[in-house]
Amino acid sequence: IYVAFIESNNKKIERQIYSEKKIEFKGIVKQKYIDSLNHVRPTIKLYGGTKISSDYELYNMVRINDSISKENEELSIKIYRKKDDTINYKYIESVYRNSLYRNYK
Repeated sequence: IYVAFIESNNKKIERQIYSEKKIEFKGIVKQKYIDSLNHVRPTIKLYGGTKISSDYELYNMVRINDSISKENEELSIKIYRKKDDTINYKYIESVYRNSLYRNYK
């Protein structure tokens, strides 16, 4: 039973990674809030209306007016501040800690 659970969990993670690789977004952070209607998830809202359901690590890292982007087929999010200050948030590490973000409009 235990082995079946591990295999099942690994397949779940693989599906999550595949799904997350297809997401892309780019914009300037307008607002951050805890979304009580979405399982009390930390949420980042970009100018233009895109909402990103986040993990707490990314949520705490991002500031209002930061530029953030995630390219299709990538598993990292880039956070841009000021002139040469760029943070590369590794999403793949958060998957294995069971922290997910979702992009929706």
